[in-house]
Amino acid sequence: MLRALSIVILLAAASAAHAQPALDFDVAHTGTSYVVRDDAYQVTFPVKPQVKAMQSKRADGTMGDSVIASGDAGDVGYTATFTPVPRNAPYPMKAGLDAARDGALTAISAKLTSESSTKLGGRDGRRVLATAVFEGKTMFLDIRMAWDPEHRTLVSLLVVTPTRDQPPAVAAFFSSLAIAKGTKDPLDPALPAEGAPVKTGVGSLEVVRKKDTYTVHDGVYQIAFPVRPEIKPIEAKPLTGFSADGYGDEVEYFALFAMTAPADVDYDADKGIEGARDGMLKVIEGQSRDEKKATIAGLPGRRIVVSGKFRGLPVHGEADMVWDAKHRTLLAAFALTKQGALTPAAHAFLASFAIKH
Repeated sequence: MLRALSIVILLAAASAAHAQPALDFDVAHTGTSYVVRDDAYQVTFPVKPQVKAMQSKRADGTMGDSVIASGDAGDVGYTATFTPVPRNAPYPMKAGLDAARDGALTAISAKLTSESSTKLGGRDGRRVLATAVFEGKTMFLDIRMAWDPEHRTLVSLLVVTPTRDQPPAVAAFFSSLAIAKGTKDPLDPALPAEGAPVKTGVGSLEVVRKKDTYTVHDGVYQIAFPVRPEIKPIEAKPLTGFSADGYGDEVEYFALFAMTAPADVDYDADKGIEGARDGMLKVIEGQSRDEKKATIAGLPGRRIVVSGKFRGLPVHGEADMVWDAKHRTLLAAFALTKQGALTPAAHAFLASFAIKH
């Protein structure tokens, strides 16, 4: 009974994240305890848990998986949930934990009794205490949750008890969570070797990693991302091109868009820039912007500075746009952060944009 209740609660919490296919966990039996673990996480249960990937609906209506381990020890239920978030999706920590809390409580009409900061596996997190009536009985919920930025995973532990008093095994369960150091990404393939060009399969574009920087280039255009970008082809007839973009922690977004016009097409570059500008910035709500002429990668172009809200959070961004007449290509480099001014990483990203003339 408690395991079923726990799954309902934490599936609702996980739906606040853009969940992806599950991590690879196993269970090790040590004496009277059971350790659920993978390369990044481990947590110890006082009872043998069931471990499975379960789907929940994301905020955008699509479905995603979370790993849920849960088991009942008499009248006490224990659950751990791990929800990885892909690098092409933002995760503002405060808003994400708020949404996870609200989703968990709303799912079973639970009443919040207190909320406080806590540490979970060495990460800053939340402790949420609540009560709920389940099958006619009042149950007491203790939820601990934290965002793990190194592995881009929302981690949640939950204990359900029939009274406010918790047995000693509860404290041991919460304190047992261990998170490995490093930046192993459970969703991406292995990181490319440092300094080795990796073909993207999109035109002649390659990516070269140097520590945490990823330089995207094709012999004509080059820009250095502070995050691992996702690269996709674009076709908007008669134009063809590519997009390279990625999210950092919180709401940091970096992108380069390139669209090439065939030689036999009469292309109005000014209208193209205006259309691209409007398309990029339409996601910014209540925006104010300043637009002026500027030299971009050695060519005359436009620089647009914008402020507003993105998914309810205040943001600040800059778009550098230019028409490369020699290669008949419209390019736009865009950086967005939640601060009142661009971060050093965003400045470095835009400054790294280069065109071989």
